[in-house]
Amino acid sequence: MLAAAGLAFSGCQKSETAPSAPAVQAPAQAPAPTTQSPAKPDPAPSSTAQATTPNPAAPAAPAEPDKPKPIPHTSLAKDAKPINVFKTPTNVSVEEHRAGTGFPTLPKAVVTMHFELRVQSDWSLVQSTYQEGAPETRRLDALVLGLADGLVGMRKGAMRRIIVPPNRGFGSEGAVDKDGKVIIPPDATLVFDVELIEIQQTLTDLKPKVEMPKGARAPEPTAEPGK
Repeated sequence: MLAAAGLAFSGCQKSETAPSAPAVQAPAQAPAPTTQSPAKPDPAPSSTAQATTPNPAAPAAPAEPDKPKPIPHTSLAKDAKPINVFKTPTNVSVEEHRAGTGFPTLPKAVVTMHFELRVQSDWSLVQSTYQEGAPETRRLDALVLGLADGLVGMRKGAMRRIIVPPNRGFGSEGAVDKDGKVIIPPDATLVFDVELIEIQQTLTDLKPKVEMPKGARAPEPTAEPGK
């Protein structure tokens, strides 16, 4: 407005009698309303803050059964002196190193025993139930022939050295382990050092004679009715 008034004044003279027009001011503009964006909600809690369900533990592998521990034992010396020596009818040599008690073992008995098996020629140890941690239980007729021969007549608690010739042992074939390694050579003489733990007698092959008391006699047969 001021610029427009100045340009008009310079083009004509100013009249003294005419009142000057009041200056016109532009109306004040209302302040533009300020629009505030609504407050943002708090962000969702992170996944780490949320309660988590623990993963189920994997089932434990089944525990292996404990293996028997070796039994402390002092082996019978190679040159141990026996208290008695004899041979069986099958030519098996038996050395008695400790006497037992009770009833003697019969040919079809079931025996529980500890033993050490060696090859006589080099005295190598083939098997030891002491090292295996438990005795073995077998019927005599399920054993090596010469071992069974030497166990007959043995009493509970006794200890014997049984020397088995090849023909009552593993013969000319010998024996190998599961990997094919020879553990008993052909025609080997075997030595069993046996400790007898328990005997279960089998008496089915024995038929004891029943004796009549003095003065008694067998009853007379009874006649069938009508005869």
